[in-house]
Amino acid sequence: MAGCIHEDRSGCLPVQLSFIHTTPCGNGVAYPADIDSLHIYVFDKKGIFVKDYIFSNIQLSQKYTCEILVPSGPNTLVAWLGKGNLSQTNPTNFVPGSTTLSEASLSLHKGYCPSTATTDSVLVCKGALYFGSTQAEPGTAHQVQLTKNTTGIHVSASGLQPQGTYRLTITGDDDYFNFDNTFTSPGKLNYIQPLLCDTKGCAQAGAHIINPEWGTHPLLIVTDEATGHELLRSDLVELITERMPEVNFECIHEFDIDIEFSKDLSFSVNINGWGMNDEEDDL
Repeated sequence: MAGCIHEDRSGCLPVQLSFIHTTPCGNGVAYPADIDSLHIYVFDKKGIFVKDYIFSNIQLSQKYTCEILVPSGPNTLVAWLGKGNLSQTNPTNFVPGSTTLSEASLSLHKGYCPSTATTDSVLVCKGALYFGSTQAEPGTAHQVQLTKNTTGIHVSASGLQPQGTYRLTITGDDDYFNFDNTFTSPGKLNYIQPLLCDTKGCAQAGAHIINPEWGTHPLLIVTDEATGHELLRSDLVELITERMPEVNFECIHEFDIDIEFSKDLSFSVNINGWGMNDEEDDL
């Protein structure tokens, strides 16, 4: 168990937390496998930051619980979950007794693209991001309902030149969330990855982006780096909804996008098994 507030264990009663994820689709309770890190922030009854707790190498399940220690409450507990070193905060360092709940925000860590010097282009978000929050007093137990804030876009392509150099770009909004899980975007961001091709096709590339239900409309772009010509530029949400008209973005958070290019560079797109053929390149 993590140390008591002010390192005084006398009379400390831990708060016990468990975590579940459900969607409006009636698929029952889930324990996401794309989570191995948990970061909990404790704010007191005045909304002032007290302490944070980091749990690594976790695996959510019906039996998983963690324990933390909090001052007399009610306290607000904010949990962010994902893969590895999953987030960066604003402010960068929370100061106990000073940082407030209302000023706190968080974003996924990103790996910046080595081919660009700008900070608006990144290789890829490192994974999914989940949010959960509850009010807690010392000595209580809580099951925290998680919300998944990101959608995985996984793109593969065929029909391109095996020795060619191609780039996948997903445009969108920067992914900052306030600690009440409201979305705030300080600007635009491009998620960039190479499409590495051989005679069998191109290796899968992609990114975790902000959920489309937040109102973002990212573009999906495939570029021939040798010529700078865009082989595909499509509104990602329209691309999905044209093939999956009944899609509910609150329920589906992973999309496998297969693009097949013909010799004349027209293309067809298949998403999660749903396709439209002979789509013309209109660029």
